[in-house]
Amino acid sequence: MVRTLASPILPRVRDRSLVLVVAALCFGLLFALPSVAAGGKKADGTLSIQNGKGVVQIAARGTVIGRIDQGTVLAIDRNPNDGSTPIVKGGRIRQLTATRQLHQGRNIRFRLAGGFYRLKVQGRGISLSAVGRGAVTLNGDERFADTGLYSLNGGDWIPVPYDPETVQLAAPPPTGG
Repeated sequence: MVRTLASPILPRVRDRSLVLVVAALCFGLLFALPSVAAGGKKADGTLSIQNGKGVVQIAARGTVIGRIDQGTVLAIDRNPNDGSTPIVKGGRIRQLTATRQLHQGRNIRFRLAGGFYRLKVQGRGISLSAVGRGAVTLNGDERFADTGLYSLNGGDWIPVPYDPETVQLAAPPPTGG
């Protein structure tokens, strides 16, 4: 005579399968919810400039950190009441208006974090990193054979163009695949 278990095994297998399915659904929702919560908002883009020579103009919402070896930095705080004040150190300072500050000289450092800002950096030895959304205009100085390099959204390094070129500071569209 064959002996069988006192309790059936099928309900245990079914319960274990149900637990695995529920766990897989929860895990999938964990990754799906942040994209739904974003509500289709554009993601931030990134920009890096190495040893630029010429003019870089940024109008964006986000953060930029950088320095310039020699030249001018014009920082414009578009909303002085948003709690994010541009910080610029070095050079001779000229307060043009309550929201516009011009720095001229050598070894100028700047940081604009949060809020909406406009920044114009002109000279040589421009090194900066920006994260946010907006527009950036690059214009290399024709007096130099090497105008520096820039990279948009972690892409390849490209020479700063001699003619003014405006690029969008935003994440690239997702690639299908």
